[in-house]
Amino acid sequence: MSIDKVLLVGAGASKPFGYPVCRDFFGLDRLKEVVGMKEFQQLATAVGAGSDVGKMDVELILDVTALLAGLEPGGSSSSPGTAYVSSVLSNLATRLQDFAARLTNQAANRKPNPDFAPLCQGLSDQLRVFRTEMLTMYGDLNRKVREAVIDVYGKRAKAECREHYGLLLSAIIGESGAVRLPVFTTNYDNVLEEALLGLPDLHEGILMYDGFTKGHVSSWHADSYGPFFDEKAAPQPEIALFKLHGSVDWAWEDMGWESALVRGTGRRMHDLNDHALLFPAFKGVPTDEVFRYNHRQFRASLLSAKLCVVIGYTFRDWYINSLLSDAMSFNEHLRVCIVEPNKDAYDETVNRLSLDGVPALRVFGLQAAFATPDGNGAIVEALAGVPWDGLRTPVRPTTPPDGTSSPLESV
Repeated sequence: MSIDKVLLVGAGASKPFGYPVCRDFFGLDRLKEVVGMKEFQQLATAVGAGSDVGKMDVELILDVTALLAGLEPGGSSSSPGTAYVSSVLSNLATRLQDFAARLTNQAANRKPNPDFAPLCQGLSDQLRVFRTEMLTMYGDLNRKVREAVIDVYGKRAKAECREHYGLLLSAIIGESGAVRLPVFTTNYDNVLEEALLGLPDLHEGILMYDGFTKGHVSSWHADSYGPFFDEKAAPQPEIALFKLHGSVDWAWEDMGWESALVRGTGRRMHDLNDHALLFPAFKGVPTDEVFRYNHRQFRASLLSAKLCVVIGYTFRDWYINSLLSDAMSFNEHLRVCIVEPNKDAYDETVNRLSLDGVPALRVFGLQAAFATPDGNGAIVEALAGVPWDGLRTPVRPTTPPDGTSSPLESV
């Protein structure tokens, strides 16, 4: 039983259940609230925001301060943080070239300038102090953001999410029930976990996997997904959940012989770095095995799927975009359906994907709002094969004038 469809869920899908989307949570107002007005002004000055202070958000600041601190770049080359740092380094390179030219002239004229060596040392000292300040600023903001993430997204998910996700997942599973569906999410909250608890009431015998073992201590092991990828298993509905950015109730715990990823803590850990979370800025390529594995499975699933349904996700993670672009270059049948009620937001997302190498002609939109009666109906109909084209509300089945099939009919 192969993987035919993939579901990718972002923060927008949790908004109906009381959780903020990224642009709200990590926006300018949240930044002022998290760091305080005095620190905010210092941040604005440090990163050279100037007249663009209105464009500042947590993602940009983390991106800029990490790059200026000398940490390994992880963002897209087109990100505002990278662009700013490039301008800083360009100005620095100009100054160094000027010093080099002066040194060359002095060597040629054999007239050493006693002021030159102190100038070079002064520049080196300034850069060292600047990098230390950026490291401190990045560490302080990173800690405060982690606290806010855990407090806001750690709230218990509402049981009503079971009904909405039940409709969506049932539409994907279909009448046959013989579907293997990987669900990927960048959300920190536990909405999907709560929603999956209600699926057995809708689909008897459904199997679900999330990578964690059962028992008193629930720890993550890649082998826990084993049955989901067993091609010889009898056809039946199976769902596997992969959290690409971690979860508020994931934590690293010292087991004595190794550090294990465990689930179930609803408290804020004493050391905030013990929470297994990836942030929206400066994430780069994941290094921890759980995140490497989940991202590998995202690419592997896309290589065999014909349709990737995206709900509430705006593709701000350049690494996820690169995996999608790579999979689409190998899998010519794969198409992406973005569920988005706002046309401007949809256009912005498609443009972002295009910049990261995703072919726009294979990306389609469904103008619908998840977790609303009309939106759920539109999504269910679309996934059942109702013709639609571009970013429109789906219509009843008709035969296109040119006789060609609609984007979803051919899937």
